[in-house]
Parts: sequence; structure tokens; C-alpha cells
Amino acid sequence: MPYDFFFSYRRADFGAPMREFFTDLGEEVRKLRGLDKHENPAFFDQESIETGDNWDAALLAALQQSRVLVPLYSPAYFRSEYCGKEWQLFQLRREAHAARQGGPQPAVIRPVVWIPIRRDNRLTLPDNVSLAVKRVQYTWGEEDSEINQQGLEQMVRLKAGHAQLYWDFVRDFAEGIKDAIEQVDLPPLAPAPALADIPSAFGIAQSTVGATPIPTQPGFRRHVRFIFAALDPVRLGAGRDPAPYQDTGGPDWKPFYPDLQRRIGALAAHIVSDADLDFDSDQVELTNDLAGAVRAALKEGKPVVVFVDRWSLYASQSFQDIFREFDEQNFNNCAVLLPWNPGDPELAANKDNIDQVVHDVLRFHSQYTPSSPYYCKDVGSVDELRETLRTVLNQIQAEMRRNAPVRRVAGGIARPIVAGPGGVAP
Repeated sequence: MPYDFFFSYRRADFGAPMREFFTDLGEEVRKLRGLDKHENPAFFDQESIETGDNWDAALLAALQQSRVLVPLYSPAYFRSEYCGKEWQLFQLRREAHAARQGGPQPAVIRPVVWIPIRRDNRLTLPDNVSLAVKRVQYTWGEEDSEINQQGLEQMVRLKAGHAQLYWDFVRDFAEGIKDAIEQVDLPPLAPAPALADIPSAFGIAQSTVGATPIPTQPGFRRHVRFIFAALDPVRLGAGRDPAPYQDTGGPDWKPFYPDLQRRIGALAAHIVSDADLDFDSDQVELTNDLAGAVRAALKEGKPVVVFVDRWSLYASQSFQDIFREFDEQNFNNCAVLLPWNPGDPELAANKDNIDQVVHDVLRFHSQYTPSSPYYCKDVGSVDELRETLRTVLNQIQAEMRRNAPVRRVAGGIARPIVAGPGGVAP
């Protein structure tokens, strides 16, 4: 079926804000186009491809039939070969239409600044994108507008305080999609190319500011898996402000609250996707079998970073049980970080008790040398989080290249013996 617009995004950026924007935009387009409530105007792969479908074939059909492309620009977006192919197929359709009509290329690629890319304090695009990408206007209104400078992802998160700005954008953007559809009926390419044969509009996916890529080898991926251990606010109990955990804990947890009201899931994904690291990322839910989740990632060649909320570990017996079992195993692909705000009065008032619980529960991880990637690390700021992620991921990947074994720690209190880049723990 034809779609009014194709939602093009990087999975590393996906989360509740993106789904919310997709829903809001789709509803606004539906109303402007006069569609019935059961008519879906947009293609979104997580909702529009049925289980069992041939993924590439379904994606190609939707790209061929959709009338407008809505790419969500971010640092991670321009490192995706698939996103580059989606962009390029629409560009080929634009070029073919312009050649047939003898006019300009239609404005059917309508980007969104999802997470801003900056160089020298100015919005920019990566160097590796094609000239066609650079020629498409991608900012909304003035370049220094709040939406452009902060990115739409942040506007969705702060929608309660920026409702007028956000809804003005959604309505204007929906109007632009409607106008583009009414101005041109963009035909599909004929014959239809195979998705594998479409070149990426982004060339070789490189960072924008001269990053040094981490070498790879067969079976080794520049991809990190995140696991977030933070209680749902309804489970916190007395003595803890629920605000840092809203809406549902886990990746919604804001460890540096109130100094920074940024959710850890989006923050971590943004940090690892920047020029210094250039990682893809995904996340899995914390379950009772944390060790099994880390082991599964190891089989896939993925490092894991587990983010632990100090209060949740202190307050939750179930969290303590999960991490005690996990702590008994040495995984060479996993780091444990404990980000927090030292200025948080509730954490500061209970610091000694919390420290004792952390040490008791993560006793083996607490015995590594601090320079080891396997030492459970307190992280007290965003800058420290950025540096710590950079360090531990590089160290862990070096260890994974050496194919260090995963071994069960012997009974009783034993010293960790996995050799990290900092050396064997004494």
C-alpha cells in the first residue's frame, strides 16, 4: 500500500520520544489529509512490517511506494548504511522524476534534526555525505531556533514545558508533508532495484571530526549492548524522590538529576555514537538472568555496559540477588558503571550504607584494580561518564580480541583473575 511518508531513523536512536513523535506526526498528517481513523499514513518498520515478512523486500516496497521521506538526522543516522540506502533510493526517485518532467527535483525529502551534529559550535552535516544530501534543507526556521540547537528528541522529552513550540513544529511539518504530496505524485523506480544494489548516500560511514576507528576483525562488532538497573518509581518506597526515575525507571532513570534531567538510555547511546567511539548500541531489559544476557551478548561479539543505580541496589533485595549471582562470573565483555550525582541529598545522606551494600553485592568486581575495565566504577558527572565509556569500551574490545575465556569463579571469596589491559589484578 502507498504511504504518505516513510519514517527513516537509526535504531540506536530509537526510544519513547521517537515513538511519541511518530504517533503525533502521523495523527496530524492523517487529519490534514482527511483520512479515516483506520487509515495509517506512515511507514514505520516496527509497526508496518509483519512477523515473517521478508525484511528487505518489505522495506524496498515501502520505499518505492511512500510519497515523502522523513529522515531523523543524528550522529548515528549518518553512520548507517541502511539509512544511507533509504535516503539514496528517494534521491534516485527524485532525480528520475525531474528528468522526466524537465524541472527541479521535488521537495519530498524532509529531514528532522533529531540529535544535532555540530562543528565549531555550528550545526553541520558529516563530510562523508553526498552533495545531494548537503543540498537538502534540514533545519526548521532559523538555524539558532531551540528545536535546531537542542534537537527534536530533547523537545519531545521536554514537551510539557515546550508544548507550544513542539506542536507548532509538528503542525508545520505535517503541513509540509501534505503540500509535498499534493504537489507531486512521485512514481517508483522502474525497474525496481535490489536494496543491496543501492549505494549509500553517506559514502563510507565515518565520523564528522576525524575519529580514529577501532580496528575490527571477523566476528567482532563495533556495537555495545546496554542494560539499565534502576527501579520503577512505584517500587522505590519511602525515603527516595521518584523524580529521577520517571517514567518507568530502567533507561528512563536520570542519574545526574537534578543537575541534568537527561535519561540514561538516550545519554549513553548519544555518547557512544559520537566521533570518539562511533559505536552502534542497543539495550535489553534487566531480568533475573543478567549473567545469561551478558553471555548471549558475548556469543554475538558484543561488549556490554551495565548501568546500576546505587539507590536501587541498596533498596531492592531482588536487585541484590540478581547482581550477586552475576558477580560470581568473570565476563571479559562486560563493564559495570554506577553513575550518580554526589550532590543528591538522599544519596549523600546514605552514602556509607550504600557503599557497603555495593561492596557486599559486587564484591568480586570491587576487587579489581581501578584501572581495570571490570572494576565497578562510580561515575559522578556526564564528562566522567563520557571518558569512562571511552576507556572501558576500548579496553574490553582489546580483551575480546584476545578471546579471553569466561570462567566461573571458585566458591568462597576469590580474587578476580581476568587480565585486563591494566594488567592482572594483584
